This record gives sequence, structure tokens and C-alpha cells, in this order.
Amino acid sequence: MLDLQFICDHRDEVIENCAKRGVQADVDAVIRLRDQRNSLIVRGDDIRRQQKDLSARIPKADASERPALIEQGKVLRDEVAAVDEQMRVVEEQLKAEQARIPNLTHPEAPIGGEA
Repeated sequence: MLDLQFICDHRDEVIENCAKRGVQADVDAVIRLRDQRNSLIVRGDDIRRQQKDLSARIPKADASERPALIEQGKVLRDEVAAVDEQMRVVEEQLKAEQARIPNLTHPEAPIGGEA
């Protein structure tokens, strides 16, 4: 299987190779899913940072503020779970699409089917 970064960096070469090998593979879908996964990683990291900041504030907060902070923590926990589930789905799709892309053929290999 080709490396994900290689696929993204050499999109045109990979598309040409798929055509030469007669393989129907959606290289653009792989790139799109990679970008989506990266966005989810950033979003998940941001929420986890918010959770950490909130956790540090709870012990220092007044007793009247704690229930609201705890509720915020529950909301953030649910958001993390949702992002993690989206990440799982996107990674599954990404792996499936990436697996459809064939390895590059040797430059001297003849184009077309076997004779």
C-alpha cells in the first residue's frame, strides 16, 4: 500500500498509475478524507485542551460556580466522544479508499494487460 503522504504529495502521478493499471481508485477521496481526519484531530485536541483547562478551574472555583463548570465538563466529554466516533468512521473510510490504490509500477514495465 502506498504511503498516505506520498499519495497526497504525488496526486497526479498516482492517478496516472491507476489509469495505466486499469484500477478504479478515488485518489481525491483519499486526500479529502485525510484532510477531514486532520481537521478532526485538531478539533479533538482543542476540546481536550478545554477539558484540561476546565478541570484545573473546578477546584479553585466558588461552590456556586462548580455545578456549571461540571456541566460544561460533561458537555465537553460528549463532544470528545462524538469527535472520536467521527474520527473512527473517517479513518475506516480512509483505509478502505487507500487500500484500493495500487503500488506504483516500475517505469520500464509495459502498459496494459498481460499478453
